[in-house]
Amino acid sequence: MKKIHNKSYQDKIAKRHHIHELKRKDKEYSGFVVPDNMDPSIFESEPKKRNIKELKTPKEFSFLYNPDESLGFFQDFMYYSEMADLIKIDMRETEDLTIEVLLYLISLHKINKSKDIKVDITIKAPEIEKLKGFMAQSGFSKYFKAATEVE
Repeated sequence: MKKIHNKSYQDKIAKRHHIHELKRKDKEYSGFVVPDNMDPSIFESEPKKRNIKELKTPKEFSFLYNPDESLGFFQDFMYYSEMADLIKIDMRETEDLTIEVLLYLISLHKINKSKDIKVDITIKAPEIEKLKGFMAQSGFSKYFKAATEVE
């Protein structure tokens, strides 16, 4: 059993609390009232739609073996990262992948964060199991969300 040290003080606090609760029962609450100087239509606005952009990676996604298409992808990525709220990167058709493009994608994402560019990025992993394992071993999943829905 808990020992009571200062019983008179606890009784005094309990009595005050009880009186406060009784006063609250008599009070009528009318809910939220919009002040006269506030426009009530601001509460009725529809949520804005997200600006979503989907980018496909080249079949051979590498700076060493396919620099032109890979750099074109990253140029598009930087262009849309300033305008879009969500970028979906589709890697399902990628047949060859090297580590430097993954590192470059991580570094561009970190650059966007440092510039306070808030863009969500989801990635659909390649269909080839070898490439999925390669991405898992590289620690790439620490930085990006996986796209769960298949469209």
